[in-house]
Amino acid sequence: MRRIFAFILTLTIVFSNVNLVSAESYVKVTDPCMARVVQVLDGETIKVSIQETNKLALVQLACIDTKSFNEAFSYLNSQLLGKNVYISPETKIANPSPRFNYMYVSLDGKLMNSDLLKKGFAKLNPKHSSATHYKSFLEDQEIGKTNELGQWEIEIGDTRAPFLGNGININTATAAQIFKVFRGMGENIPQRIVNYRENNPFDSMLELKFVAGITKEIFDMNRSYVAVSTNVNTASIEELCSLEDITEPKARNIVRYREEKGSFTKKSSLNDIMYFEDGLYQLNFDYFDIVNRSVVNITKPNRSANINTANKAQLVSAGLTEAQAESLMEVRGKYTFKSLEDLMSCHGLLFTKIQIDKLEDNLKAMTNLNTATELEIKSLFAGNN
Repeated sequence: MRRIFAFILTLTIVFSNVNLVSAESYVKVTDPCMARVVQVLDGETIKVSIQETNKLALVQLACIDTKSFNEAFSYLNSQLLGKNVYISPETKIANPSPRFNYMYVSLDGKLMNSDLLKKGFAKLNPKHSSATHYKSFLEDQEIGKTNELGQWEIEIGDTRAPFLGNGININTATAAQIFKVFRGMGENIPQRIVNYRENNPFDSMLELKFVAGITKEIFDMNRSYVAVSTNVNTASIEELCSLEDITEPKARNIVRYREEKGSFTKKSSLNDIMYFEDGLYQLNFDYFDIVNRSVVNITKPNRSANINTANKAQLVSAGLTEAQAESLMEVRGKYTFKSLEDLMSCHGLLFTKIQIDKLEDNLKAMTNLNTATELEIKSLFAGNN
């Protein structure tokens, strides 16, 4: 009877256009609403719990760039952590990634985007010039600049090298290459970066923060050397070599080609030259371009599975270790998971929030037959094999 109940619970059929989002998912925010700040990730990014639904969302303050200014993080943390805020989406600019939402954040009537600019903790992001409040924010920025506050007093641009193609592509680089370029981290973290992207390729460098061991200090120290998409028109030989199977001779040929014939004008043109032969063009397609991109839309591996019914092989394919899969299957004999959050609360399971963030695209506690992948549907009928 318990097995039947578990199957009925996990096999949730929805005939409307409502999408099921598990409790631990980060939702897209389309309307203004009240929310509680549960974590400040950096000087311009917060994690909130939507008041009406208790769903989590990742919010990046629109129009501003704190440039990893430590004082910006400290100030935002002191002002917002644990507080109820009013968030409103900016609809005229594209979100930085599917998980993040560009928003205006207000605390007791004070617009934090504006406040950070006035105090010099942030500067305007010129890429957001089409945003609703960009012009009024110019005046706010001028206040901070005129009074030589924050970044205007100490220009951090002089102490941290900008990313000029001398970094590394974290979606394709080997652990050894990452260790060589990144600063302030131990030998284990580069391998964790590689392990993370196997299930969830990085669509934004902000996603580095979900990798175990990446502290705010490590992120701030290395963000200038990180790329999720390599611009083949400006990338150094070192960065080109961090693409999949691109050897140094091939990288030098690419540099020589653009020096002799000018910049590549079409991404597809690399498929016609010898430097991306033997399938290298398709292998690297998601991870290079002919322009600078801080956000990419990557086709992530299709390895979905339902944690209540999938067998060991399917769970491992979805990203669990064999030990995790075995312990999960043992626990679910006595318990039915209603959300991925249960993986942290069940006795005997050692899942962390970071691990769940990493696996949330692949694992489901409840399956929607209208949207589920073929692999996820197959996992409903797998049994404990």
